[in-house]
Amino acid sequence: MSDNLIINNNIKCYSYNIGLSKNLLFILNRSILLSIIIFFSSINLYAQVEKDTVKILHISDPHVVYQLSKTHPIFAGLRKHLIGSEDSLNNFLKIIPPKVNADAVIITGDLIDYYKAEISKECETAVSNQVEQFKKIYENSKVPLYLTLGNHDISYYGVNEQDSEKVEIQYVAKEAKASFIRNIECFRNGTYYKKKYTVGKTNYHLFFLDNGYYNLNDLFDPIQLDWVRDELKKIGNEPVLMFFHRYYPIGDVNGDGIAIKKNRPTDWPKKQDCSSGMLKIINEHKNIKAMFVGHQHNNSWEGIKFPNGQIVYEIMTSALFKGTNNWRLIKFTESNILVSKPGILETEIKISN
Repeated sequence: MSDNLIINNNIKCYSYNIGLSKNLLFILNRSILLSIIIFFSSINLYAQVEKDTVKILHISDPHVVYQLSKTHPIFAGLRKHLIGSEDSLNNFLKIIPPKVNADAVIITGDLIDYYKAEISKECETAVSNQVEQFKKIYENSKVPLYLTLGNHDISYYGVNEQDSEKVEIQYVAKEAKASFIRNIECFRNGTYYKKKYTVGKTNYHLFFLDNGYYNLNDLFDPIQLDWVRDELKKIGNEPVLMFFHRYYPIGDVNGDGIAIKKNRPTDWPKKQDCSSGMLKIINEHKNIKAMFVGHQHNNSWEGIKFPNGQIVYEIMTSALFKGTNNWRLIKFTESNILVSKPGILETEIKISN
């Protein structure tokens, strides 16, 4: 009798344990399922945030140089600080874009240090093929590159032996531009072009302009200005950013002690300055938000007040060859453009659409 009771009790306990295990298993499965749902929901949320944000790196003036040792000894001596510039650009493209999750990189001119350069008297022809060699960097980049041309990209550099100075001549500009168009994909339709990014409901229009040539009354040639006007008509009031090499010289407007150009006025441009050229175009289009430039080898920015009341930011990033931390991250959201401080992710400039 007692044995039967023990047996029955064991059976009851066993049944109870099975029931308890099923309940625990059910609760556990629900917890796991809930965790999985939360996990994937967080992934989807993160993906949505990233989808509604575009990140672009701005750098300038890498001055990549090839065959420097074959150039005139005086020139080679003056440019020896650029030895390693190719490695600097390659290392930047390898490390920084994936680190900050950049969608593209924009380089505003002086991609190479010279299109052609004088070599020793014993040689017959100038050092060339710089564009063809730079093409390897462009093609090997794992992130899209959008480029503009600078003065060095379209120049021949000779040497004044009497003064031991380099002499910049731009008679090869047409030939140099043809070489860039032939070799570099982003220039395939010309040395100025534009691209659109859509972030949420906002269309951002990026204009990549060509102003490396010196002998002009304006920073930009008349044909290019006509193209800009025509393109601006097509996009209405949607925000525009411009990228080019040579900057507009202006003093320390924001009072941070670092001017775009020292000893220049801060109350520029005046109404008369905006009567023609690119300044007239900017003054007539309040949707032009910023200009990203190089050339000066300096990290600085100014908010330029135009006669029509709008503030247009001129943002300069220093030369990459001077340090691989000379970059800025431009973050596009649906309502704002956030521009980082040089070399870090902290926002320095916030521009509303």
